[in-house]
Amino acid sequence: MKRTKILLILAIIIIIVFGIKQFYPHTSKVVEPIEKQTETKPELSETNEFYYKNYETTIKTIQSKFVIRDYFKAKDLSQYAKGCDKNLSVEYFNTLLNKFSETEIGSSYLFTYDDNQNIGYKITLIPNRFAYENLEQFNNDFESCLAGGELYPKNLSEKYLLFESSCGSGMEDSSIKICDEIKEKINQTIKLK
Repeated sequence: MKRTKILLILAIIIIIVFGIKQFYPHTSKVVEPIEKQTETKPELSETNEFYYKNYETTIKTIQSKFVIRDYFKAKDLSQYAKGCDKNLSVEYFNTLLNKFSETEIGSSYLFTYDDNQNIGYKITLIPNRFAYENLEQFNNDFESCLAGGELYPKNLSEKYLLFESSCGSGMEDSSIKICDEIKEKINQTIKLK
């Protein structure tokens, strides 16, 4: 008899537990831990030629377009080469530049803190019509040893050549510091297409 009472009590407890689960299914759910919120990172910015992250909303990007064969002159490129003790003729650079159509467009991007476009870091991009595979090949033709220029070979991809500006002419002033600061922030994130 005691055994029957124990079994009856046990059966009632099981029925009650089963009934509670049927009528209140939310009580059996496992509560998932709240995910840790992470710091929002800047979105990837994209141009036709490259991607970059701008961690500072105060840095503005100003794009300019140019006709490549008007912007790059064989005579100037030959002079830049001579400044680096290379003997590359005007004819040599004419042959190189003729790989671009007369109307083919390049782009330059000025990264600046101000809207007057006087101070900043500038990059220039043109298509890699020369099929350079490494920076050494790029430098062989476009290296510049002049101080304060805007066309120093910096990077390349199968599609594009990237030139960077100098952050000054050798004279110390505040514009050099600003340019260097912007260059450091932007340069480390640029990825050519």
